[in-house]
Amino acid sequence: MPTASLSQLPPFDARVVRAVAALLGPGAVVPADPLSGVDPGAWIHVSRFWHVAPRLWLTLRQSTGVPDKVREQLRTEYWRTVHASAGLRTAANDLIATLNGQGVVPMLLKGGCHLFDPPAGHAGTRVMVDLDVLVPPGQDRRCFDTLCGLGFVPAEGWDTERFHHWPKLTRTGTGTDEPLVVEIHKTPWLGGGSGENEAFFAASVPATNAAGNARLPCTYHRLLHNAVHMFEGQFEHYAVWQPGEIDDAIGCTNLRQLLDFVDLCWYRGDTCDWDWLLAEAARFGRRHDLAQWAFLARELCAAPVPDRVAQWHVGRPEPRTIRARCERVAKRVLRSTGMLGAVRRLRTALFS
Repeated sequence: MPTASLSQLPPFDARVVRAVAALLGPGAVVPADPLSGVDPGAWIHVSRFWHVAPRLWLTLRQSTGVPDKVREQLRTEYWRTVHASAGLRTAANDLIATLNGQGVVPMLLKGGCHLFDPPAGHAGTRVMVDLDVLVPPGQDRRCFDTLCGLGFVPAEGWDTERFHHWPKLTRTGTGTDEPLVVEIHKTPWLGGGSGENEAFFAASVPATNAAGNARLPCTYHRLLHNAVHMFEGQFEHYAVWQPGEIDDAIGCTNLRQLLDFVDLCWYRGDTCDWDWLLAEAARFGRRHDLAQWAFLARELCAAPVPDRVAQWHVGRPEPRTIRARCERVAKRVLRSTGMLGAVRRLRTALFS
C-alpha cells in the first residue's frame, strides 16, 4: 500500500486520519504495526495537529510496533498535557469562586467538562487552549466586566453582538505555563439564542468535583454541543455542501473533538435516550449536524451509535442541495483543467 504524503494543514489525507482515528476509541484494537501503510511523519503530524497524541500514548505505550521517535513524541505530549490540565483545573476552580462571589453559577463547556467529569476517567489527556464558560441569561456582561477588572485583557476587534461569546479574555501569571484564556458565552453555540441557554441550564448537572458551585451540561447536551461546534469552516463546507466527498470531510475532522463525542458514547451511551437527543437536536434545528457527526464517530472510531442517529446523507434543505450540485459541476471542471489543487490550497489558506 502506498504511503500517505504529509500535509501541513487540513484537509489531510483521509487514509492518515483513518489510521489515527482507529486507535482513539476505547474499543480500539492495536495491530502489530499500528502505522502500517502510512507515512509515520504524516501520522504523528495529524496526531499532534488535532491534539490526540496524549490519548494515543495511553493506547500505544505497550506496543512494540511504534517507531521510537514517534513513541517519544507521544509520551512528551502526554506528560505536557497532564501538567497543563492540573494547572487549568486550579485556574477553573479560581474562576468558579470569582463568579460565585458575584452571585453567578457558571457552566463549563467542552474541555472544561473534562477537567471535572472526564467520561474515560482521565482528565489529563484532553488538550485545552481555553476555558469556555456559559452563564445564565442576562449575566454575561457582568461576568465579562468582573474578569476585566481582575486583569484579564479582552481581544480587540470582536463583534460581541454578532457572536455567541464575549471577546477572549487573557491573563498571565495564573500559575500555568501558558496564559489563561477564558470565553464568557451568552449561548452554547454560534447562531443560538436564549432558548439554548435556558435548555442547557435546565437540564444541567452539578460539577461535583469542583471547589465551588458550578454546572456541567447533561450528557445529551454535551453530545449535541460537541456535534454542532464542529460545523464551522472547512468541515462544514464538505459535510453540508459536498457530502459526496466524504474523504475531504474526514480530512478536516477535528479528532480531539471527535474523541470527546466517542468517549461519551462509549461510557455513557448505554443509558442514553437517543430519541430524546434526536428530538432536542431537531428542536434547535441541528439534527442534521448530529446525524453526520455521529456517523463519523461510528465510521472512524467504532462508536456505539444507533443507525437511526448516525447518518451521513441526511437530506438537508433543497437550497443546499442545489448549491452542492453546482459545486460538484465546478469541481469537475476544475479537475479537468488541472486547477482543483490550486483552488484547494487557496481555500486552506483562507480558512487557516
